Amino acid sequence: MAPKTRLDAVVRIREHQEQEARLALASAAASTRQARERVRALREASLREAGPRSALEWEIAQAASFRMLDAIRLAESVVLDAEARERAAKAGFEAAHRAAESVRRAAESRREAIVREQEKAERKELDAFGQLAHVRRSS
Repeated sequence: MAPKTRLDAVVRIREHQEQEARLALASAAASTRQARERVRALREASLREAGPRSALEWEIAQAASFRMLDAIRLAESVVLDAEARERAAKAGFEAAHRAAESVRRAAESRREAIVREQEKAERKELDAFGQLAHVRRSS
């Protein structure tokens, strides 16, 4: 069993922060995907419009086309915002991951030092027993 260190609590906190950042990144990526899909769907819908037959239908189609172009522009701005949030979430995750990794390495290093100290103490104790046994055999 690995020895406990005071850094274990910090490791748990950093890992929790890393997990939250990972979830935020996944959420941002999903919203970016949805926004891109919306733009694609709007563009496809604007291309599928049937040609008008009369002047009135042409006026209605023209107004609908302008509204569709506005909707596409708005959807594209939503995509840009979602991509910016995704980049920010990715940067946050990377920072959280680096922080968690550095604390994990520090805790592991401390555990190794504790194990080395325990082994050294055990060797010292065994050496003392060996010396006692040698003294008893000598006398």
